[in-house]
Amino acid sequence: MVARLFRLKNLIIEKKFLTFASQYDALKDVDALLIATEWQLFRTPDFEQMKSLMKGKAIYDGRNLYEPAVMKEKGFHYESIGRKLN
Repeated sequence: MVARLFRLKNLIIEKKFLTFASQYDALKDVDALLIATEWQLFRTPDFEQMKSLMKGKAIYDGRNLYEPAVMKEKGFHYESIGRKLN
């Protein structure tokens, strides 16, 4: 995981980004998903398709698009970044 974070850092510094035909193509064999957008496209994904593509089932949501309890029920490890705790 640490090696992957360093690789991501290097890609950002070097301004090298990968592009994909669809949001689902980007999920093939990933360990985790980081959400940093509120685009409508990402608000109502096919969670079953996501689970079938992802190697890991972790989602780190910086836009708080989903409810933590619902995501747990769907089988994801879900971290909602910046959400107020009850």
